[in-house]
Amino acid sequence: MAQRGYLADAFDDSKRQFNEPMDHQVLNHDGGAVSKIAPMKQVLRWLILGSSGSYYATARQMTLENAKVFQDALAVDPVAVIDLLVQVSIENRAPKRNVLIFALALACSAPDQNTRNYALANVKLVCRTS
Repeated sequence: MAQRGYLADAFDDSKRQFNEPMDHQVLNHDGGAVSKIAPMKQVLRWLILGSSGSYYATARQMTLENAKVFQDALAVDPVAVIDLLVQVSIENRAPKRNVLIFALALACSAPDQNTRNYALANVKLVCRTS
């Protein structure tokens, strides 16, 4: 019987992780189980890194998923989410500002009037040229 090399096992689809995720895990875009992160942590990652896409998900798909998490977090604690957005903007932590502006637009169009007012009051801190 011929012996298989270790690389053959690495690319064998039958050995891929397709088990059901445990309670503290979710499925990633490739079907593997990964640890959950807190919504505010995901919002922070999105604001800083953006959604450029990956091998397993398009930029559009990742943007839609992250925008949903952002809106859910905004519904729970709008002041904290908008303050985080402003903080990332002021500290210049995001290499591209388009995600910050998009997130601010989502906040400005939130169903809650107080959320919209707070987001609109912070436009000048996010949409700036210097």
